[in-house]
Amino acid sequence: MALFNDVSGVARGTQSWLEQQWTQRLVQVSVFAAIIFWFLSSYKLIGQVDAMFSKTFNLKLGQDGTRAFHGIIFGLLMYFLIRFIMDPLVKRLANGRLVEGASTDESATAPATAPAVAP
Repeated sequence: MALFNDVSGVARGTQSWLEQQWTQRLVQVSVFAAIIFWFLSSYKLIGQVDAMFSKTFNLKLGQDGTRAFHGIIFGLLMYFLIRFIMDPLVKRLANGRLVEGASTDESATAPATAPAVAP
């Protein structure tokens, strides 16, 4: 029974640690980037895109050129998917709580106060 309590305690501690890590913006973006990269780095997809370019535009990019094109697509997807999908989803899952790295409307529009200068 003691072993079960130890394993149960470790599982609860691990879940708590993962929940704490997920509130960090860097962790969220890193996990999201890994998923997008996994999809775009498929050899089959790279081959299909290379074949499409050569068939449609009569342009042979080769494997390195296609990888560079995928890098550009990766950057664009990261921007748009994070801005319009991941951020609203994380905000909804966090029940509107502030997530590290996110700004509130008040702090974004609050005027900066200048430090007092001694005469």
